[in-house]
Amino acid sequence: MLFKEISISTTSEFSEIVAFVLGELGSQGTSIFDAKEIKKTLEETYWDYVDDGVIVNDIEVVVKGFFDDGFDENIVKEELEVYVKMSECETGNLNLITKVIDSKDWERAHLKYFKVKQIKDMFIVPTWDKEEWKKKSENIKKTLYIDPGLAFGTGLHETTSMCIEHVQQVELKNKRVVDVGCGSGILGLASLRLGAKDCLFLDIDENAIIAVHQNAKTNNLANFEAKNNSLLEGVENKFDIVLANLTADLLLKLVKYVTHNMRNDGKIIISGIIDDRVQEVKKEYLKHFKLIKEKEENGWFSAIFKKQV
Repeated sequence: MLFKEISISTTSEFSEIVAFVLGELGSQGTSIFDAKEIKKTLEETYWDYVDDGVIVNDIEVVVKGFFDDGFDENIVKEELEVYVKMSECETGNLNLITKVIDSKDWERAHLKYFKVKQIKDMFIVPTWDKEEWKKKSENIKKTLYIDPGLAFGTGLHETTSMCIEHVQQVELKNKRVVDVGCGSGILGLASLRLGAKDCLFLDIDENAIIAVHQNAKTNNLANFEAKNNSLLEGVENKFDIVLANLTADLLLKLVKYVTHNMRNDGKIIISGIIDDRVQEVKKEYLKHFKLIKEKEENGWFSAIFKKQV
């Protein structure tokens, strides 16, 4: 199947907005590459289509989205212009590059860059390394096999890895969990692996729902439901643990829902917040929750909040 890959060079602080715009326009998954990874891939000629001058000193990341090959990339330019006018942060040159690729090539890129990663006591392992890992590891009970497919979430990005670290710091036994904006399902599946009673996976991307089912099957995990849904709209269930690795804007929208959907003494783990939006998000969440733990890594913020009763 053919896809149009759209790559946009920007800054770290504006990257979440670019990823959000791509998602809103129907991107079938997004990827964020930092400057170090970009230089490496350029040296290996993987991005041989990138024009000279695209990567300059003030550009920290490239955000990539994947659309049907007939998608008009000019729509992305128009939408980004709206957010540029609204934003006060540095945006970079927002150079946009398109390339039509075969989905098989996209999948092979994951084989190249997604490697085994240890996050606290948990190991995130690509599904294609499963058999080899089982032969040499004694930590199978704390291993999660993931194939992101066309959905976001390998545990390699700081926002995801910090969430997985926080998941290991809360009590999960017999707890009901919801993974909002689940992507590949990595956070909710980690919770199930570590003893959660059940998990509801929610995402607006159909590819994410497919990925959740596939990854759950690979890990022999059950007791879950996955469905297309925007945030927690229309959800009446009550949860002990809410997982939300989202943009700052979406986390601010989530507050009004999560207070209704969280049980007394419930906890919410949030991530995906760039450093210049931290105080804004914390201020809103502290109106309803008590801050239990927070962490910052490479300009990204995550936290565990507890419901105040």
